[in-house]
Amino acid sequence: MHHLSAFLSSSGTPPLYTKLFMLLLFIPVFSLGQKTIQLKDFSPDYTAKVTYTTTGNYEYEGFIRIFNKKTNKMLIEVRNEMLILGNASEIANIAQKPYGEHSLVFYEDFNFDGRKDFAIAEGRAGCYGSESYKIFLGTKQGFKYSQELTDIAEGGCGMFSVDPEDKSIHTFNKSGWFDKFGYSYRYHNNKPYLYEETSIVADGLHETLIIEKFDPKGKSISKEITKYFNDDLMEQLGEIKLQNTFRNNKVMTIYTTSDTLGYSFHNEDYFIELLHEGDFQYSKEDNTLSFINEDTKYIIHEDKIVIETPSKTHTLNAIPGKKIGTLKSIAHYNK
Repeated sequence: MHHLSAFLSSSGTPPLYTKLFMLLLFIPVFSLGQKTIQLKDFSPDYTAKVTYTTTGNYEYEGFIRIFNKKTNKMLIEVRNEMLILGNASEIANIAQKPYGEHSLVFYEDFNFDGRKDFAIAEGRAGCYGSESYKIFLGTKQGFKYSQELTDIAEGGCGMFSVDPEDKSIHTFNKSGWFDKFGYSYRYHNNKPYLYEETSIVADGLHETLIIEKFDPKGKSISKEITKYFNDDLMEQLGEIKLQNTFRNNKVMTIYTTSDTLGYSFHNEDYFIELLHEGDFQYSKEDNTLSFINEDTKYIIHEDKIVIETPSKTHTLNAIPGKKIGTLKSIAHYNK
């Protein structure tokens, strides 16, 4: 009892200093060591303040609040438990795509109705821990939370981009070290809908570009698939056995992976005009490699390609001095 009695007065009630000490124990930790950032002037009507505290290791949590400048009334409050603070923290509308610094507040017209809207950073739900945002649309009655636009703002790498001329918004995502995805939205009946999805993915040693468009009901209306030669993928995953350059900067490449022999012929824009993998015949006597594509036979020499169709034969001669490798490096291959 002597420990407890030290905190009691002679009347059996805690003295004043003890009451104050006990009260401090129940003050939220967040209120201790708070700091405030006021965003630089971005609107004649509104101001934004960021109140935060550190959670350790350069990590922060806090609140982002929007106020009416004339009345000082708080209009929007967003709690952010994973604040990213940097050079852009005091400035609105900064988005360094795709992985650079982003503002905590964006003040733009996101739905093209002539009224500016707010995007407020609420965490790191974006790709690779990038910022994600809650969207509040400006209306005659004030700012209204938009779940549809918030879903879009949470699904990409940082804040989406706005194209006022096209009346569209665009976001970007990534998977792994190569695959990239773009999503474009337009409005129908005042609601955003996905109208174009662009995918750039690694397809073996090649880059495949897929562009698919949708109507407001989500039905696919077109889909284009294009393959491109990619030097980075070739360097990472394959090995060039023979490469020749032809007129108009067209390039033929014979390459291998751990289990595949392939032929690629692309133009100066890296668009693949013909791709063949799998069945080849190597002639040790002639030092040639051949394959059949539909009704056409392709015979690759060290310095030319002979193309035999049912009606004619023609030859593509390589530009001298630009050859890389030799067919002799695949002399063992016959499949």
